[in-house]
Amino acid sequence: MRLKVTRAVLPPSLLIGAIVLTGVFASRSDGAATFDPQLSASVTDASAGAASDVTVGFDVPAWDVNFAAVVIYIPAAWHVTPGGDIPINARVGELNAEATLGLINGACATRLPVEFDMRNASIDANDTVSFLDADGNGTQDFAEDGDGNGVLDGIDHYPDFISRIVPGPQPISRSAGITFVAGIPIFLQFLVFEPATVIIPIAGLTDNPATGYPSVTLLQNIGDPAATPVPFVITDFCSPLSVVNVSYGMTRADGGGGSGGGEVSLRNPAAAGTYTFTSVALGQRDADLDGYENGLDTCPLAPNVGNPRETGSGDADNDGLDAACDPNDSPSDVVFGDVECNGGLSIGDAQKIARKLISLAVSQEPGCAEIGSVDGTIFGDVDCSGSLTIGDAQKVARKLINLAVTQETGCTAIGHREAGTNSDQDGDGYLNRQDNCPLVVNGESEDNQRDVDMDQIGAACDPDDTVPTGDLIPAVKTADVQIGGGG
Repeated sequence: MRLKVTRAVLPPSLLIGAIVLTGVFASRSDGAATFDPQLSASVTDASAGAASDVTVGFDVPAWDVNFAAVVIYIPAAWHVTPGGDIPINARVGELNAEATLGLINGACATRLPVEFDMRNASIDANDTVSFLDADGNGTQDFAEDGDGNGVLDGIDHYPDFISRIVPGPQPISRSAGITFVAGIPIFLQFLVFEPATVIIPIAGLTDNPATGYPSVTLLQNIGDPAATPVPFVITDFCSPLSVVNVSYGMTRADGGGGSGGGEVSLRNPAAAGTYTFTSVALGQRDADLDGYENGLDTCPLAPNVGNPRETGSGDADNDGLDAACDPNDSPSDVVFGDVECNGGLSIGDAQKIARKLISLAVSQEPGCAEIGSVDGTIFGDVDCSGSLTIGDAQKVARKLINLAVTQETGCTAIGHREAGTNSDQDGDGYLNRQDNCPLVVNGESEDNQRDVDMDQIGAACDPDDTVPTGDLIPAVKTADVQIGGGG
């Protein structure tokens, strides 16, 4: 999934399943993509009327597309205490997740466990805080304590972007957790609304009060139409995904700034019986029906040759672009873009490379970035820590000519950079796997990843950016919980 801070992600949906309201519900066209999330639910005390903890699990299997949106419904017979009746910053739950990530233009190879300590948070929409670093002090506003009261501002102030992601309805409670991953603050929120509040429209289900209280998950400011993307270390959010969320029946205080302790947050139904938790989720769009969601697929409009979840699959030059749309996915047929390297180095080829090296040095273009290097040096004896100097270029030129004259195998002896390898093919500042138009310039000096229809294909390369490309894949799951002696 492309995040708003990256190619999108969800996505990702950075570290756990996040809601991204990317479009209205649509029926799925036939295609290869699969989306079959699993839901589980349990209570620690099944007595009728008990203030019991509730555990909900949500899992996306390996190889499924990740989700664009998910809403969990708490049965209407449960008592949900309004957030205004619980002290701000009281501990109301915990969440543990294991996410699968692609880092720095790599495949989906990193499994990352993440924990959140969830606190009761303000629902006062008149007292807001920004997700951004509006005061310019180097820390995003939600993750600092501007009041000096020991509570982070994302908890005791209402994030201003919520009303842009979920316009209209006001939550009756909000829980929030802030954790740090590699020094980056990650913001997770659960918004609980009154029954029959429609988040994902499914007639007879989500508009039915009996389905229960919709709980919407927000991660970072994903889904905010006003968000400004920036390049980011996490370039893909992949499946599998495993999330376990525990909502406390009674709030808990601790020594870490928690307020309150012992207030009822959730209470089981008063009558014994079987009660159903429901998840309504939408799998991400797959425009070319190759089984890979647009946010993961660097060739979203051309069926992939390989599997973008696997290192090197369909990507011979390992630049993050599948061969289906890579202008040059062949890593061993050229040196510096215009010299064949299929056998020994000819004098003519050596002269071509020598001229290019001298030209780069004279024009003061960075030689290392332009022509490549081997283990920090060019050809073993030229410093490549910065730009290519004229002296360095002349050294390499002499070595090239000597190799050609002696008929030694040039490619093996001198090394070369594969011409197809370019981690940022269009040079717009976004790595291929985080760029929603990897072949068309749309960086910060252009439209900065603009995506009007939020289908994770940028406006600069989307055939029609007013209509989402590909269908969302619906999945409705249920999990029963037995309260009391039966029903």
